[in-house]
Amino acid sequence: MSTNLLEHARGLRRSGRLEARLDEIIAGLPDQDDDTVCRIGQLLVTADAGAVAENHPALPTATVSVIGSSTLAPIRAPLAGMLGFRGFVPTIHVGDYAQYMAELLTGVDGEAEADAIVCVLDGQEVFRRLPAVWTPEQVADAWAAVLDELVVAVSGLRERSTCPVLLTTVELPPRRMAEIVDMTSRTQLSLVWREANSKLLRVSQELPGVYVIDSAPIVAQAGSLADERLAAYAQIRFSENYFTELGREIAAIVAALRGRTSKCLVVDLDGTMWGEVLSEVGPTGVVSGEGPVGECFSAMQGVVRHLAAQGVLLAISSKNDDELVRTTLRDNANVDLAEDDFVAIAANWEPKPNNIEAIAQGLNIGLDSLVFVDDSISERGSVRTALPSVRVVAVDHKEPALHAHAVLRAGYFRSLHVTADDLERAERYRAETQRLEFQRSAGSITDYLVGLATRIDITEPTDAEVARISQITLRTNQFNTTTVRRDPGVVAALRDSADSAVFGVRCTDRYGDHGLIGAAFVDITSDAWHIDNFAMSCRVLGRNVEDAVIAWICRRAKDAGASAVTGTFLRSPKNAKAADLFAGLGFSTVSQSAQDASYRLELGDPPQLPPHIEVADHHALIVEGVPTP
Repeated sequence: MSTNLLEHARGLRRSGRLEARLDEIIAGLPDQDDDTVCRIGQLLVTADAGAVAENHPALPTATVSVIGSSTLAPIRAPLAGMLGFRGFVPTIHVGDYAQYMAELLTGVDGEAEADAIVCVLDGQEVFRRLPAVWTPEQVADAWAAVLDELVVAVSGLRERSTCPVLLTTVELPPRRMAEIVDMTSRTQLSLVWREANSKLLRVSQELPGVYVIDSAPIVAQAGSLADERLAAYAQIRFSENYFTELGREIAAIVAALRGRTSKCLVVDLDGTMWGEVLSEVGPTGVVSGEGPVGECFSAMQGVVRHLAAQGVLLAISSKNDDELVRTTLRDNANVDLAEDDFVAIAANWEPKPNNIEAIAQGLNIGLDSLVFVDDSISERGSVRTALPSVRVVAVDHKEPALHAHAVLRAGYFRSLHVTADDLERAERYRAETQRLEFQRSAGSITDYLVGLATRIDITEPTDAEVARISQITLRTNQFNTTTVRRDPGVVAALRDSADSAVFGVRCTDRYGDHGLIGAAFVDITSDAWHIDNFAMSCRVLGRNVEDAVIAWICRRAKDAGASAVTGTFLRSPKNAKAADLFAGLGFSTVSQSAQDASYRLELGDPPQLPPHIEVADHHALIVEGVPTP
């Protein structure tokens, strides 16, 4: 166990300075083993939230309420530690023993401020409804009752609250299976249990804002479901390792809910993606694909390609000769990666922090969207020191069988939904290279903007687009007027309400389709429209797309009979780019403070649409702009 950070944190707790220096404790957690993360988590739950907020207003917080059918207090420390690992200051509420149904129906502790409510059920919740001597058929009936009650209660919670709900599938206690002696009944019990969990998993497809965690992989990783003695004496029906793995899973989902999904995986090559040193053995000499060690590296390459197929951007930062790297990717049949799999290749002898920073700038994404994996302790250390917001994953070239597990375990790339926009992301970033070349060749910024031939389409999102609209609110931090996060269920409800509207913004230009890049949420009254939130991808900043969207909203509001449009800006640590949106379009400042501002525009003369942008209005109200190809 790594003790330096733990002892440091304990010393800060004893001296009363933990809250003042909590940022450095949280920053150090990704370097620690699980035991240390959980032990520090025990200290994190004792931190005074007010003092932390006063000392570190920019540190993100995460609040999770955990309820269930057994004693769940032991999850508090590992869950807090894993949330800290993901960069959050944690607040954990744990419900009373076996009171989950009443809490779902009447109110969960911390529900109002929670980022997620987690309901953890165990097998005894089914078996407590059965007589001492039971049959698989009776188990099926008991399971049906549990599911019916759970769905009703969770549906009621979602009607009164927008808080996401996480449920866990329920593992069959090994002792219960051991009670059955004949193989036919054992098979029947397994079928009953699996079918019930399948129905539970489908709840996430039927109830918006509800997500179901499959417990089976967690048990496989944890090694055991429960300690029989703790289950009997303390009603703690899950093992310490189980709580640790469940805490990791919950933290990954909360990070996705809060828009902290990583977008780009930056990989080293020698010792990370293949064996041997390329500069010493040449393009055909690297180890990959053949033999046990080569197959391990090939498996790692397969995982990386699978991530890329789901929208994760791939980049290389390797101390190597560029041409050697490209030759290996092109010509070595045993390497299951190609040049085209990567949106950026930085193969040179420059410091890796410099290359990684350049990759982020070239892709126009934040450093906190990058995950870097390397087998070198010194390289990892240099990146952690110079770029603390980059997630760094350690692998060991002597143990390539563990590489893929190391990359996947933390769930850095976890997303609520993989959208069509995600799947097209790599191709769009390649097209961006052409835009940059055109920008360098353009005579002026005006020539560049006109020559891009930008067109935006503003429509209410279809059912298929709701997940992407939600994703924009979750992931967009820099150009986001209020940074209010909304899950797909909330987006759909606002779209369908008579008192509000949701608009999605698509953008294309002469080099390709940017996809669905913006989302605007509007509250509608008879005399005014209020822009509750407007978020837009940074990849189209710098060409006045945001101005065109707000101008379109103002004109549509006027056509609908409104006399004014209002807007709100809530400051966050990263959204300074959106601070001047309303004022820049002629809105008057109604009120302003260090944290927020409100604006109003009388609609006698709505803002003009930028002349170099074509706005295609599918409501037949506006078609303006005369872009020149």
